[in-house]
Amino acid sequence: RRQVEEARGERARAQSARAAESAREIHGVRFIHQQIDGADHNMLAQAWDALKGEVAAKAVGLLYSMVDGQVNMVVGVTDDLAGAKLKAGDVLQAAAAEIGGKGGGRPNLARGGGNIPGNIDRAIEAAAGLIENRLSE
Repeated sequence: RRQVEEARGERARAQSARAAESAREIHGVRFIHQQIDGADHNMLAQAWDALKGEVAAKAVGLLYSMVDGQVNMVVGVTDDLAGAKLKAGDVLQAAAAEIGGKGGGRPNLARGGGNIPGNIDRAIEAAAGLIENRLSE
């Protein structure tokens, strides 16, 4: 079982590494979003840690998976951005509201999800909109 979990974690990290290549820039911040197949919240958080190590600074990541009609979601904010203007929990709540869910966490990492996977594109755009608004203040 442990080997299966490790293999799934490795696959999640590999998928998140590819996500950095397709990042969208918002006011000088890289917004990275990526679906990671079959990942639970722990694997999504591990994938964010790997991705954060690659991008180092000025990045927000929204990593998600869809399992049995549920969306698992993790939002990470690099430490240089996490705080007064931009909190991972705020970005996650904006996204989760679009998929019928909720979530929360620390300024640099939040977990949550919802049960309307068909709205994931709207959730991504809601997260991008919140980042745009917060960084333009």
